Amino acid sequence: MILKELADLARREGLLEDPDYEPKPVRWTIDIGLGGKFLDAPETQGPMDAKGKTRPKVFQVPRTRPRTSGSAANFMVDKPEYVLGFDPDENPKKHGKLAGHRSLFREYVEEGLAFASEDPGMSALLCFLRDDVAVGQAIAKLRGPAVSNDLIAFRYIAGGENNLIHHRDAVRTAWKAMRNPSERTNKSLPACLVCGLAAAPVDVHPQIKRIPGGTTSGIALVSANSSAFDSLGLSITDGAPVCRPCSEAYGTALNRLFHPAYTTPKGETLSRRTFRLSDDTAVVYWASGADEHKFVDEFGDLDFVDPAKAGSLFEAVLKGEGALLRDATPFHALIISGGQGRAILRSYFQSTVGDVATRLREYFDDVEIVRRFENTSRWPALSWLVRSLAQQGKFENVDADLARRVFLAILDGNPFPPTVLAAAVRRIRAEREDPKRGKQKHSRERLALVRATLNRRYRNDDPRIKSLISKEVSVMLDPECNNNAYCLGRLLAVLEKLQGDAIGTSGASIVDRFYGAASATPAVVFATLLRKAQHHQAKLAGAFYPRLIQEILDLLPAEAFPSTLTLEEQGLFALGYYHEKADLWRSKPKPEVVAATTE
Repeated sequence: MILKELADLARREGLLEDPDYEPKPVRWTIDIGLGGKFLDAPETQGPMDAKGKTRPKVFQVPRTRPRTSGSAANFMVDKPEYVLGFDPDENPKKHGKLAGHRSLFREYVEEGLAFASEDPGMSALLCFLRDDVAVGQAIAKLRGPAVSNDLIAFRYIAGGENNLIHHRDAVRTAWKAMRNPSERTNKSLPACLVCGLAAAPVDVHPQIKRIPGGTTSGIALVSANSSAFDSLGLSITDGAPVCRPCSEAYGTALNRLFHPAYTTPKGETLSRRTFRLSDDTAVVYWASGADEHKFVDEFGDLDFVDPAKAGSLFEAVLKGEGALLRDATPFHALIISGGQGRAILRSYFQSTVGDVATRLREYFDDVEIVRRFENTSRWPALSWLVRSLAQQGKFENVDADLARRVFLAILDGNPFPPTVLAAAVRRIRAEREDPKRGKQKHSRERLALVRATLNRRYRNDDPRIKSLISKEVSVMLDPECNNNAYCLGRLLAVLEKLQGDAIGTSGASIVDRFYGAASATPAVVFATLLRKAQHHQAKLAGAFYPRLIQEILDLLPAEAFPSTLTLEEQGLFALGYYHEKADLWRSKPKPEVVAATTE
């Protein structure tokens, strides 16, 4: 099912107009004339990247074959070590192999010439490859600016012709004949998993590039390069029989999805279809409609921090446009991790564009939370949400499985996994506020996840949440909420602000010293904190803080300070603290200090 949808995507987007060719960035073209005479080796000029550096131009080149530890040349277009027997990086480990690699490339061209013997471009190329002087001239031109992974193609310039040799009609025909596609009439052959027709299965499945955690050369979604990896006595061709056309189709689709700006055979640049969930895990997504779908183009904006970039997706979903919410176009998402050996398919999600848009609307409502600073985005980016649950907020510390489960919960509308609340509470208690280093114990993203987790459980009639609150937790401060834990969190925020106004904010605050105990075992610390508050209040004019503290205490039950709080209550405590702190910092005047600022 998955491979078929991917193969259909490649064919639908016109990526297989010539299935024997694929797009590759070719940095150099070696220009040759009659008799293989070397003319020049210019660098191609493609688009500029984000850093202002010119990238190589993308050309359709003969489809390459996966390289493992052995030596194997590609047809007509390859790296300098194969094309010229020259290693720009001068790696000593390659010196003994360069002559052999050059011979492999030349032999491949000779094989092609047998199918295109009348083509002057192919004849000129073979003359060039056999001429050590001409090859030396090309090496001298490339030495210095070229690097080992650059791709080199050839251009034939003679008799009014000026074209890439591998694009010539005779060469295309020769390459198609050399690949010798399998006939599908042999009924003894196994049925392809993708198309269902009898066909010879491929031995090596395509390499998928840009999968996080993988290698630069790519990793396979299906692989078994040793008998030790065969399952149930079946070889790779028996266990996963996929014909070559379907294999190349699904491989092309995956490489397109993981590429940030894939170029089609017609030279068009396609929209990105991927974003990262963790250091080694990414999601790719697409729709099965006949045309490019605007919603799918914007779906990746979930991961943008810049509200200007993400605005179109958010606005379209939140406006609740009827056509979008009713759209029955199939929507697909794959979550894939990379390893040194092969790709790991973590999850596959299928629904409709309308259902996903509806779920996103719920998600935006759930993760919205009051902003302490007006210049921040209304909704946190997905990557920042999952990073907030990781140690030190580092992307490499994100739990890939937890990120996967959060993403799937967004798409299907189910409650977030219980580990989200546990991880958020744990990180809040473990970290200290450090504005200079940008670390925040009560980060907005962390509290957005806490609110979303509790509210989704409330809507699903979770008895533990229903026993604590009578309605969903609000976006901002709810002064009427009488939940004990929420009110205690508010109280701690007021006591912290009182301390800061009275004696300044240098050194550790009461939150740095007492938050863990206050949120887990309130009875241990709150009596002490309230006594200290009386001394702090004596240094300030007015009755603002005593009145606010009393208002909160009036909401508390008789047993105001319980001995322990449950995990859910600790989440409410954190929300109460964050809501009250945001409210205090946004709208309340700073009281005048009337006494010496010493404790």
